[in-house]
Amino acid sequence: CSSNGNSWFSQSLDTTGQERIKWVQKNYMIYNYCTDKKRFPQGFPVECSVA
Repeated sequence: CSSNGNSWFSQSLDTTGQERIKWVQKNYMIYNYCTDKKRFPQGFPVECSVA
């Protein structure tokens, strides 16, 4: 694994990109395990807390 700062994980979306993501989530997302407290009573997976 490369540890340079160009990985996709260190990038962020601009305002337009964030709006598009919200639209896709609203119109196409069926299930979000990051909000399912019954499935993860011990705490959500780490990727759910990365913002």
